[in-house]
Amino acid sequence: MMEIIIQVLAAAVGTIAFSVLFSVPKRYYGFCGICGGAGWLVYALLVPSLSVPVATFFATVLVIFLLCQKYMTSGLTAGGVKG
Repeated sequence: MMEIIIQVLAAAVGTIAFSVLFSVPKRYYGFCGICGGAGWLVYALLVPSLSVPVATFFATVLVIFLLCQKYMTSGLTAGGVKG
């Protein structure tokens, strides 16, 4: 269990580091870390019982549709590009 916690924290820090690299506004750093950590947590918990592609799919669904679409209001375009 401690190993999963360390992995989730590492995923959150890594996601924040990529946020800095790609010039994401500072107010979203915490949110990016939560998305990265939550995605890795779902993946790590599902891999022992499911295949890697299925676990990756469910982690992606969690991050994109449940977290990002509900809590982020900076113009995320997951469904298509307007204009």
